[in-house]
Amino acid sequence: MIFESENGVHYKKIKKNDLENHLRTIDGSSNSYAILEKEDGSYMQVGGGPIKFTVEVRKYFSSSDFTHRKAIQKDSASSGTMKIIISGSLVEVQTNQVMNLETVILLFKSFLEGEDFPTTVEWDDMTNMFK
Repeated sequence: MIFESENGVHYKKIKKNDLENHLRTIDGSSNSYAILEKEDGSYMQVGGGPIKFTVEVRKYFSSSDFTHRKAIQKDSASSGTMKIIISGSLVEVQTNQVMNLETVILLFKSFLEGEDFPTTVEWDDMTNMFK
């Protein structure tokens, strides 16, 4: 799996420990996003930092068929919106779409290993925004 981050880090086959170490460097300024991509083009991306993050995942079934979802805190209603800095821009997200670093690391490790995502996270389907 390919890992890339805003600060230029690039791995063609990242290991779990390296993945965690690089996710911990997301700082919301010079390194505010990262992406982990499978061979089929499916990917997980994170933006924000150093404390508040937002995570999305896209899964391809074919070159034109995919789902795109955003992580939300399980059993949590949004209390409005907040802004997270990603690549120098303020991105507005719902408050229940904000993840902490430990959750981001768990999600990325699960994606890397092909495991089920933690049960503390649910997914909001955003596919229609991209089709």
